[in-house]
Amino acid sequence: MVAYHITIERLEPDQSIEFVFRGHTLLRETGISVSSSWNFDKEKIGKWMLVILLVVVVLYYGDVLVAQVKRFSNSLRRTANHLK
Repeated sequence: MVAYHITIERLEPDQSIEFVFRGHTLLRETGISVSSSWNFDKEKIGKWMLVILLVVVVLYYGDVLVAQVKRFSNSLRRTANHLK
């Protein structure tokens, strides 16, 4: 049985790799392994993605949120003045 081991050191964005094997032997999934010299910390990436999402939402809706807060505070101020 022939086993293939492929190590990908670096893959640039918008690049892909295609492997085509030809031969008279049947190539099974267990005979192939693909590895990388780096790995991901999924928990840390998830936390950073959440922080980035919150920052993007605040930046995107910032003007709208500020206007709504000002409108709400003005209405509270008017209500407080009316009750005096």
